[in-house]
Amino acid sequence: MVFRKNQFANPAGLVQFMQKSAGRVKLQPDHKLVFRASEPGRLVLEARLPQALADQLQSVGHDVQWWPDWTWKAGAICMIDSDPKAGLHHAGADPRRSTYALGW
Repeated sequence: MVFRKNQFANPAGLVQFMQKSAGRVKLQPDHKLVFRASEPGRLVLEARLPQALADQLQSVGHDVQWWPDWTWKAGAICMIDSDPKAGLHHAGADPRRSTYALGW
């Protein structure tokens, strides 16, 4: 998660969120949030991914489990990538839920 102009719209809400996360989230100096997995080594793949991928991941020690295709449990990720030199914003939203990504 990156903040516009290095600011968060609701700083108190961010602090509350980080406190509730009990060490699973860390704010880096570059203003990105890093989330730690609650079950290290576990990967949950959507069923539309190939079994060969799961086999490779298991061969290097991951505990692979499966979800149905396009499940809401996989998240609702939105992102905005800004290119200040070109003056462009690229945005994307996860199709699993009613989400939007906007740039300005």
